[in-house]
Amino acid sequence: MKEYPYDIQIEHARKLAGKSVKKEKNISERALRLKVEQTLLRKGFPRDVILEALEDVTVEKDEDEQWDSLCHHAEKMERRYKNHEGFEYEQKMKQALYRKGFPIELIERYLSNPDMD
Repeated sequence: MKEYPYDIQIEHARKLAGKSVKKEKNISERALRLKVEQTLLRKGFPRDVILEALEDVTVEKDEDEQWDSLCHHAEKMERRYKNHEGFEYEQKMKQALYRKGFPIELIERYLSNPDMD
């Protein structure tokens, strides 16, 4: 460990985190953050290095990117749950999209007007 100082570990973790963020397109912010953390854990970085590296890497998506990702996943869910109607359909969609990491406000906005995308 003396040959691999803490600051160099953080620098390498930041680079890997940046690459992971660029690769992912259609996932939510929360899912993206978890995926980057898991990638760095698999690469063998300690937890404190990962947390410090994630502070410097921009994982946040702007609202348009988040909305596009939600629409992408919602269209897939619509095909899956097309046989359900009314309240049951709405609950299935909310549950599925929430599990994907999307905020409930965006999900409800989509469900109130799905043609808005």
